[in-house]
Amino acid sequence: MKRNDTFSFVIKYLKPYWGWELLLLLLLLITTACSLASPYIIKVIIDEVFPSKDYAFLVEILSILVGIYVIRIVLSFFSDYLDTWVSNRIVKTLRNELFLHIIRLPMNFFSQNKSGDILHRISSEVDNVKSAITESLIKLIDSLFSIIFIVIMLSFLNWKLFLITSLIFPLTFLNVRYFQPKIKKIVEKNRLKDSAILSYLSERFVSIKLVKIYNAYKFEREKFNNIQDEYIKTDLKTTILSSGTRSVSTFLIALSPILVFGWGGKQVLNGSMTLGILIAFLQYLNRLYGPLRDIMGLYVEIIGASVSINRIMEFLNTPIHSNSGKVIEAFKPTNKISFNKIVFKYDKRSIIDGLTLNLEIGKKYALVGKSGSGKSTLINLLCNFYEPDSGMITIDGLPLNHIEVNGWRNQISLVSQDTLLFNERIIDNLKYGNTADEKRIRAITSLTLIHDQIELMEHKYDTIIGDQGAKLSGGQKQRIAIARCILKDSPIIILDEATSALDSITESKIISNLFDTFPDKTFILISHRQSTIKNVDKIICFKDGEIAEIGNHSQLSRNNSYYCELFKDQNTIVGSKYKFK
Repeated sequence: MKRNDTFSFVIKYLKPYWGWELLLLLLLLITTACSLASPYIIKVIIDEVFPSKDYAFLVEILSILVGIYVIRIVLSFFSDYLDTWVSNRIVKTLRNELFLHIIRLPMNFFSQNKSGDILHRISSEVDNVKSAITESLIKLIDSLFSIIFIVIMLSFLNWKLFLITSLIFPLTFLNVRYFQPKIKKIVEKNRLKDSAILSYLSERFVSIKLVKIYNAYKFEREKFNNIQDEYIKTDLKTTILSSGTRSVSTFLIALSPILVFGWGGKQVLNGSMTLGILIAFLQYLNRLYGPLRDIMGLYVEIIGASVSINRIMEFLNTPIHSNSGKVIEAFKPTNKISFNKIVFKYDKRSIIDGLTLNLEIGKKYALVGKSGSGKSTLINLLCNFYEPDSGMITIDGLPLNHIEVNGWRNQISLVSQDTLLFNERIIDNLKYGNTADEKRIRAITSLTLIHDQIELMEHKYDTIIGDQGAKLSGGQKQRIAIARCILKDSPIIILDEATSALDSITESKIISNLFDTFPDKTFILISHRQSTIKNVDKIICFKDGEIAEIGNHSQLSRNNSYYCELFKDQNTIVGSKYKFK
């Protein structure tokens, strides 16, 4: 990212709070001015109060000093509170924008990026930016003003002595210039390693059953140790470089008092400078070290923040899923859905190859075929999660890629192979994406045969179900997901292996309930069970990305059909105990 882009990014999020930022800066400047007043007051005490032996004047000066300290403490409290208030609102705005943008990105974005890296950018990288555009930026400005004020005071006290000590500053600048590119490069590597740790942990916790069943504790420990060692290695390099630039700068700045005592001490001894001026000059010079050290530290933080901004902007600059060509307002389909010579490839391998299919609205369909034959891919294309490489999908004759994407998805309810539930109450999961009232929710959960089981739970519909529904059985999760799907009240219902965890009797009862209750809805089922699909209007058999056969159960149950061969070979739907009639 260019520097102008980084600057524009910072201004964008600071702009709504510029008034509060100015107030915060003002409070910090007053606080700094209060802290910088004491060296000059000490100079007055040494050069004026002590020689005059005026105790009343001394008490007056000390009272002023106490008052300054009280003001400084009060203003510091308010500035800390205001800084926290502003910074948290900025980070909330940025994190919301990033989150809402990410969830609108195309599906291939999520297949190309690790979940841990996405989480790292929303969490850690945003926190880094928060520190930079609020705390670090304000402290940087405050430090610069402190340096300007101190330089003015040093010049006022003895400009010749200041010129001698300022010989150190060009060397400090050259030191910073030398370390800058090295620090930025290693910070970028360090962020990637940090992100890799989060990605690894995210994958392992999601797949915890796999870890346990394989007793892979030793393997996981060694692998996690290796990942952490890589992070530690880059983190140490970051520390070496950042500490190196600070240490060299601190050493150069520390030479200044030696110059002050060497030249200024001589001036005091020959009477051309007072002791009070020398002490005040040294105190101001010591006060100069703090802001300079802060700038060195803030410099490293700002470099790190620029890396974070780059990583955040990489996601924000990724185009969201939008329509190609003329946009048509979404509508409820009334005629048919057509797939015309559809081709879809993944990693240059054809998943669907020249498929043509018509689905009539209001009919019940089943998609069957071996794993990888293109069934779920067809559903992903219909939901507009992906676009075909060639061919066209039309809805009532209108191209799908011209229909407003979010409006179209309102026409579809989907239960995917992986039952997706949130670690919230059952009622929250059921009401996700719909506004159904309690009466309708209970009616639909009764249709999916889960209501009675929910009522037996201690907290009923208020039961927290755990991460991914961990506190529920597989069948319970699927029935809740199906109920949520129906509550969305879309005209097209897609159940992709949505009843695989249910016994065949319960499954048949639920499918029958849905077909009887919603005769006008279009149902598309994907299943490897004959009991699930035998009562649909048409069964579509997939083979190697193409359609091998289409017909109802009776038509396809003839001898030597691919339908019979498919079920017999898989031995997961029909098996020896089933017979075709």
